[in-house]
Amino acid sequence: MIRVLLPDYYRPGNGVPLPCLRPKGKRDRAGEKGKAMGKMKKLIAGIAGLALAAGLSGITAIPSIAASNGTDVVGPGFTASGQNSLNWAGYVKTDGGAYAVSANWTVPSVAGPNGYSASWVGLDGDGSPTVEQTGTMSAVIAGQPAYLAWVELYPASSVLIQDPVYPGDRMSGSVRAIGHGYYAIRLTDNTRGWNYARTVLDTAGMNASAEVITEAPSSAATRNILPLANFGSEHFTDVNISGYATRVGMVARNWRVKASVSGSQRDFTVHFEFAGLQH
Repeated sequence: MIRVLLPDYYRPGNGVPLPCLRPKGKRDRAGEKGKAMGKMKKLIAGIAGLALAAGLSGITAIPSIAASNGTDVVGPGFTASGQNSLNWAGYVKTDGGAYAVSANWTVPSVAGPNGYSASWVGLDGDGSPTVEQTGTMSAVIAGQPAYLAWVELYPASSVLIQDPVYPGDRMSGSVRAIGHGYYAIRLTDNTRGWNYARTVLDTAGMNASAEVITEAPSSAATRNILPLANFGSEHFTDVNISGYATRVGMVARNWRVKASVSGSQRDFTVHFEFAGLQH
């Protein structure tokens, strides 16, 4: 899922929403949790790519915004204008030479209106046309929560990891470039005791960036960013990004904060602020 930068009329350059979920289809009936879970699996299994548009390079700098919980969206120590995204919140290394990333996190519980939240580690995706990533998804569909694990080599469709995931599960994820276009991807549920590990080939991988992210996915039907699920707060620990990374907050097009970030590159928390409408 490539980072979505701000569009022309909000920033210099070009940028369009690229990551997407396939169309949701007919609405599930309220109260049928099993059907909601089935739909969620179809959605995540169908994460697909769109053609890369021009100008998706670098991090967009916009005015720093104060979050309602008192944290900064981007935090101190970076450029005066701050750095934000329409769909990512977390830490991103963008100066190339990104060969490894890893982190631990706890699958957040979600509630409230329908929404989606993806938690992941990955290489590429900010200024490059591919992403090598793995993570978990927490969503509310037809009023019912659903939780899944997945791996993706964007722009190819994602692959649903069949092992179960529940809120509160302690996850460990890592992606390493091991040479000649090969990547070692691992996702472990330390609570349930399962481990997914694959070595995959992605000859288009550029190792241009590394990231640990909470993301609001987008819809393939409309190409709009979907509402962010209310995950409360999500804590990433033992974060290892190969080099210096920049803190990035998530905002809506009107600059309202959707998710703020507090803490250091090594240990940080993403705070839910606002679901946002589809845009």
